[in-house]
Amino acid sequence: MPWKGKTVAQTRREFVERVLNHEKAKAALCREYGISRPTGDKWLKRWKDGAEELYDRSHQAFHVHNRLAPETEALIIEYRRKFPSIGARKIHFLLKKAGDVAVPSVSTVNSVLKRNGLITPEASLAATPHVRFVKDEPNDMWQADFKGWFRIGGDVQCHVLNILDDHSRFCIRSVPLPGETLELTLPVFLDAFEEYGLPISILCDNGNPWGTPTRQGFSRFEVAMMELGVLVLHGRVHHPQTQGKMERFNRTETEECFSIPHYDFSQYSFDQVKYHIDGFLGFYNYDRPHESLAMDAPRDHYRPSPRKFDRFRPFVPEWDYPSGYSTRTVKHKGFFLYRGREIFVSEALEGKRIAFRESRKPGCITLFFREFRLGRYNLDERQYESRSIRLVEGDPRDWAQSIPE
Repeated sequence: MPWKGKTVAQTRREFVERVLNHEKAKAALCREYGISRPTGDKWLKRWKDGAEELYDRSHQAFHVHNRLAPETEALIIEYRRKFPSIGARKIHFLLKKAGDVAVPSVSTVNSVLKRNGLITPEASLAATPHVRFVKDEPNDMWQADFKGWFRIGGDVQCHVLNILDDHSRFCIRSVPLPGETLELTLPVFLDAFEEYGLPISILCDNGNPWGTPTRQGFSRFEVAMMELGVLVLHGRVHHPQTQGKMERFNRTETEECFSIPHYDFSQYSFDQVKYHIDGFLGFYNYDRPHESLAMDAPRDHYRPSPRKFDRFRPFVPEWDYPSGYSTRTVKHKGFFLYRGREIFVSEALEGKRIAFRESRKPGCITLFFREFRLGRYNLDERQYESRSIRLVEGDPRDWAQSIPE
């Protein structure tokens, strides 16, 4: 074969020279060299146009009409570095919303992130969508949690309390506190209730100040919320995924608010931390697109609760229980008297008036506090068969799991 022992460029040149020397007909030479007539004509034209060597040319276009502008690529990189947890879809949406540059496709934005080493396997895993429940309306349920603490000025621990609306992901509150006690936590909730009204329920974990071991009855936080008509729900022990939206928000806040190298929080005061958080919330609530909200910001889906809260008259002093219910005032250390017997209910209910009536199950009574069912107590066995706070009417959980009366 003519190709053996020669480079491709040498063979092409030999073909052209033989055609020009009229050694054979061009068609015959094309068959001899195993190329088509149009290919042969291409090499002849390039030779006549002055090409000294007939190498393969690059297939890259001389002019790329849709090449990404350098300033757009720089803006994409800036968004990613400023908000590390924002992916290509959200950056694409923010570019469209700003309207300052020609907006590339999502795939182009993603290519820019990859090309600049801004996508890690960990980030890809974190961006994998998960199916989670969502409440139908704003304020059907809020989620509350303390994110991990860190140290600020004076070597003081800073605990950030976050409150999030389940339906809209709107962050109701993100407040730095020196601890996680009820005395520090409750005023934050009262401020939030005053601004946004009362939710139907609040989902939290089982630690302080939210919950308490079952043997201790109910926490003071749970009792305070019941007095306001708010149901407290708890995630399953060792199952943080129950509060998946809150876990996601905590991670976003850590990445976009507290993991910025040029901020040294060890020198901050609580007021300075709060100012920094408020700046982040302004972006998160009002501008940051959320994929589960069709790329809307949380504020686009949130509205205050119609259940207004009067800070100066927050509690109903007395509660009218239905006829057929007996009432007792909970005594010192959380006991009440029933037929001369002391029954423990909760220290947090000390001084509060509870109610009870005979259950449908013989030998048992069902306990109530305001519009909440507290549990069923077996008089013969002198122990609770069930103890869990549930709304008497309209409890959001599956009624198949509710407390039998």
